[in-house]
Amino acid sequence: GAGLIQFFVKFLKGRGNYTDTLKAVANSHAALIVSIVPVIGNLASSIWMFVLLVIGLQKLHSLTTRKAVAAAILPAVALGAILVVLALVGSWLLNSVT
Repeated sequence: GAGLIQFFVKFLKGRGNYTDTLKAVANSHAALIVSIVPVIGNLASSIWMFVLLVIGLQKLHSLTTRKAVAAAILPAVALGAILVVLALVGSWLLNSVT
């Protein structure tokens, strides 16, 4: 996770290093304590974890809020796109065999 985020931080001209990214990711996981609350805990902890990650990336990498949000979201978008491509290729391969 932190390595992919670091790639996008550097792509967006962030100033910190991998250790700074790892600190931001690790500190954002403190929000998981909220997940013990029944019903809304998981959603609340996920949102708070994202907020803490964005704040950490802003402070440790001297990024604007917009760039920090992008650095936090782009890894998920990239992995989602890769999964879609793999699913399409797999579907195409299965259809070409039959």
